[in-house]
Amino acid sequence: MALTVSKARVAVLMALAHPTRLEIILILSQGTRCVSEIEKSVGGDMSTVSKRLMRRAGLIGSKKGG
Repeated sequence: MALTVSKARVAVLMALAHPTRLEIILILSQGTRCVSEIEKSVGGDMSTVSKRLMRRAGLIGSKKGG
């Protein structure tokens, strides 16, 4: 069990290790945002890698809207 907890902590730290991903988390800590709002705030496209890393670490979720 301790190894599982350690792996989860490593995943979180890896997800936050990049400045853009950290900025995204700070934006989302203020409330739910759509992807276009986040892209404007961070000044560019969010890469698929960043989104996948943060989802895998459990830091963000997704919701489809219209």
